[in-house]
Amino acid sequence: SDTRTVPEFLGSACKPEPLANAVLGVLDDPGAQRAALLLTMDRLGRDGVPPGERAAISILRQLDRAQG
Repeated sequence: SDTRTVPEFLGSACKPEPLANAVLGVLDDPGAQRAALLLTMDRLGRDGVPPGERAAISILRQLDRAQG
């Protein structure tokens, strides 16, 4: 969503205390995370063309460009 509402804890950032603090923050106020989720789903095309179909269309367009 291009926000830092939902932090990532990958690799060396995956430590118990920051992770626990983030979880507690979401439990205290889930609204920000819910808003970020809704924004992400909109950007992914919620209620639109299914992802697999979008991928197939994209591939077919690339093939058309390569041939023409």
